[in-house]
Amino acid sequence: MNLQALLDYILYTANKAQVGGTVVPEEYNMLLNSCNIILLKKKVGLPEEYQPGAPFARQQFESGQSNTDSLSTFKVFMGEAGTSPLTIDSNGYANIPSDYFYHSALSYLYVPTGCDPVPEVRQINVVTDGEWDDLIGNAIKSPTLKYPIANYQSGYIRFAPINLQRANYVYIRYPRTPIYDYYISAQEEQVFLPAGTSHVLDTGETGSAGQTSGTVTSLTVEPEWNETGKLEIASMILERMGVNMREMAIIQEANKQIQTGV
Repeated sequence: MNLQALLDYILYTANKAQVGGTVVPEEYNMLLNSCNIILLKKKVGLPEEYQPGAPFARQQFESGQSNTDSLSTFKVFMGEAGTSPLTIDSNGYANIPSDYFYHSALSYLYVPTGCDPVPEVRQINVVTDGEWDDLIGNAIKSPTLKYPIANYQSGYIRFAPINLQRANYVYIRYPRTPIYDYYISAQEEQVFLPAGTSHVLDTGETGSAGQTSGTVTSLTVEPEWNETGKLEIASMILERMGVNMREMAIIQEANKQIQTGV
């Protein structure tokens, strides 16, 4: 389902719910962008859903296969399958990637000392600021190469001990921002420009940036979510239009429309 099909469904559902109105491209792009990030927050676990005595969101990162599948597109592996590892400098600091959104895993290859050392992958325990201070100053529980720790700060991660040099890192990145691009025909109709396409403007046609002649190259960026994720975004947009439908009802209705063309 591309962005035009998603928009068609949103308008179809809004009309059927008798809320009327439409969504102009500028509004559509704004809603796509905000709902895109809200859905990501929802998939990793919205803290807004925590309640006293039940500090758990309805959806949490890797809480089930469906959740894992939804987020798999956004997983970044550093240090596996030929990818570059996370580099840790001589002071024990590593820069957090600019597209970082959520932590998944940290580990490194520990090589024991001895005559015939066998390397093993060791998990790097991520700790809070308070735990960091407690462990660093503790003669018994102080971090070692076999039991390293890490702590997130603004823009970087600090590690102890400081001589780990590199780590395998898995994190969830931000999704790319969806963009719906189009041109206006001579008949004043909005025409979708699919990603990777271009269009030579005819007399009376106008590009989305106000062009009246020449070739317009599509700026469209499709959402990276799977089909279920796209329908969840549709549900969020519809709610903001005044149509309150449960996600499952949204999905069932969308499937019906796709199958019947109605």
